[in-house]
Order: sequence, then structure tokens, then C-alpha cells
Amino acid sequence: MKRPKPKTRRRRRTRAARLLEAYLRARSAETRRAYLADLQCFMEFLELNSAFAAVRELLAWDTGEANERADAYMFWLQEAMYANATIARRLASLRRLFRLGRRYRFTTAIIDTTGPRRRRTRSTMGPPPELYRAMLEAAAARWDRKGQRDQIILRLAYSMGLRAQEILRLDIADVDTVRRKLRVLRKGEREPAWIDMPIGVADALATFIMTGGRREGPLLLGMSNRNAPGERLSYSGLAGVVKQLGRAVGVPCTPHGLRHAAATHLMTLTNGNVRVLASFLGHSSAAVSSVYDDQARSAADAVYGAELLELNLADATEGNGAQGPARVWQGRKRRSGS
Repeated sequence: MKRPKPKTRRRRRTRAARLLEAYLRARSAETRRAYLADLQCFMEFLELNSAFAAVRELLAWDTGEANERADAYMFWLQEAMYANATIARRLASLRRLFRLGRRYRFTTAIIDTTGPRRRRTRSTMGPPPELYRAMLEAAAARWDRKGQRDQIILRLAYSMGLRAQEILRLDIADVDTVRRKLRVLRKGEREPAWIDMPIGVADALATFIMTGGRREGPLLLGMSNRNAPGERLSYSGLAGVVKQLGRAVGVPCTPHGLRHAAATHLMTLTNGNVRVLASFLGHSSAAVSSVYDDQARSAADAVYGAELLELNLADATEGNGAQGPARVWQGRKRRSGS
């Protein structure tokens, strides 16, 4: 008769391993990568070669030592010439790690190092509308698939105000050209939402999909020699397209710069409405969008803003750019009874 095998006792994971797993548990892959990058920088400061070792060491600190190390970490980052915004984020990530440790009763240490004061110095203006139109014409000058794709990139970044990652995540199934809807996963959201498209963007997407010969998969594909067939366009590829088109018209430009340009243009056209600009840009709060109010004005609502941009650009091409927005605005006022 066989003797029963003794039950093996499951080894419990260490506190450091459990805290590390909880710290890297985030909503999106981009957030997890950012947390991991912050932790790797902290590892470099501690001169350790593993994230587990870094977490295990900080769990041994009391409040005094934790704040002393956090202050030293901040000065180390400053000496390494990191930007103030990066230093603030790295310290916020460290505070989150200690906050999780206290929540799970792994430590009692509290750090209150906040880092240098962040001062907004970058411009939120973006390239002016006439240079955006010139970039669009430069892309249209190519009578090939790449030229069509590049026009779509510009329209999504400008007329829709989408972020680079929101553009790159789009699939063909996310485009409904009949209802003029686009399914977008906004920053910080877990589920995508359908948003309205202006006529110009919907028509351009319909032509792009119809002539592409594909009915599923990524909307935008990489077209360089390094890309495999059917490979989704990467961020570096997207940034390269915008940079190349900007260089063609003599202006430095980035994908986020086009988003800034759209916000500034809308503020100028409609004399300011930060609440609606937040809706157009996908901001969770109007306070985030208020920075654009220092340089221009906002729009009436997200869908109207997108339509207004398209009409303004189209009318300007025909030589009567001042009439398009006014015509739409007057029609809107009559419909609303205001």
C-alpha cells in the first residue's frame, strides 16, 4: 500500500515581493511602464541591481531615515539635471510606494518630500493654422498610401485633438463612417467611448479604409523598411511623420504640438470656453485646460469645435476664412434660441 505523499506547504511570498506586485499593478501598460521607469531610477540612486532589493531596503526604513533618503534622492535627481516635472513625478511615485506599504501594514514610515516647485515654461500655442494647412498640403502632395495615412494622422491630431497614444491604439473596427463616430480610449479611462467626427475627418477615413483593402486590424500601419507587414505604427514612427511634415514647411512640430495648436485655434475662434475645451481635448477637469486661456480662447462644445476647425480650414483655402466660423456660430445660436 502506497503511503500518501506529505502535503507540501505553500511558501508565502515576502512582503517586499507583495508590495512590488501591488506597486506595478496599474490601469494601463503605459502607466506600468512609467512606474517601472521611476523604480529603476530609484534603484540607480540606491546602487542596487534589482527592484526587489530596492523595495526590501526601503521597508526597513523608519520615518526619519525615509525622509532623509527621499531628500537625498531629490538632490541626486537635481544634480543629474532632471527636469522639475520629472523630479516631482519620481518623488510622487516614491510616496505612492510608501503609501501602499502603510496600507498593507508593511511599514509605518511616512515621507513628505515634495520636490521643487513646478513652473510651467513651455508654450501651449503649437503651430499656427496656416502652417497646419501647409503640412496637410505637403502630405496630400504624395499620391500614394503613405500620403493618405499621413493626412489621417494630421486630422486626428488636429481636428479631433487626440493624443498620440489615442491615435496609435485605433483599429479599423473603431471607425464608423456611416454614423461619423470614432471609438477612442481616452487617457485614464478603462473603456473606450464613441465620439463624433467632423465631416472632413469622416470622409477622409472612409476613403482611406475603402482604398486600403483591409477590414480589420490596426488603422494605421508602419510603412518603413523596418516594419513587418501589418505591423501597427509605433510612436517613433508617428512622431517622425509629424516632424518630417513640419520640416517640409519650415516649422518644428510634434504630435502633441498639433494638439496644442488645435486647442489654441479653438480658443481664438470662439472667445474662450474652458469647460468645452476640456471636453474636446478629453481632459477630466476644466482646470487642466485653463492653461490655454492664457494664450487664446476656447470653443462651444467638443463636436462643434471639431466641425468649426474643419469649416474654418476649408473656407480659408477658398479665400473667405472669416465667414465659415461666423456662419456656423450664428446657426448654432439660432438653433439654441440664445
